[in-house]
Amino acid sequence: DMDMLQVGRGMSYEEDKTHLTFWCMMHSPLLLGNELTAMSQQTIDIITNTDIIALNQSSFVYQARRLVDYGELEVWAKPLVSTISGEVAVALLNRSENEKTISFNLESVGLDAAKSYVVKDLWSKEQFPLSTENELSRTIPSHGVVVLQIKGKSLPYNVFQYKDKE
Repeated sequence: DMDMLQVGRGMSYEEDKTHLTFWCMMHSPLLLGNELTAMSQQTIDIITNTDIIALNQSSFVYQARRLVDYGELEVWAKPLVSTISGEVAVALLNRSENEKTISFNLESVGLDAAKSYVVKDLWSKEQFPLSTENELSRTIPSHGVVVLQIKGKSLPYNVFQYKDKE
């Protein structure tokens, strides 16, 4: 449990989006800790993003894992529906003071790119066409996040499953 949300209490727009994203990716209770009667439209838009909130409200409770750590750039992911459903949410985090590009391999988030996948950006609502590219890259603003919902085919014994030693 990551305590209460501080969205709308003086952080930047990107920081507020990042804050809500990680509360939802980690299945933490969503308790607002701001002045509800004085919220800006920007804050309301952030806290009412139904795609992001759906990550938190899913009946399949599985907290995100940090799968790639490049220092100030990180790739976090969580399975959606089940650990073998082929549906994952990926949060690309930029903790630096500058805009940066993050790249990651689909295999690192448990998906078989060769069998094709589709991507939706959960903040911009942009849908991307069917792809078989093995690597995805996105440019992330300073202190910002991009959250992708990826639907494809799961790899056997992917990163979200326990595998016995042989």
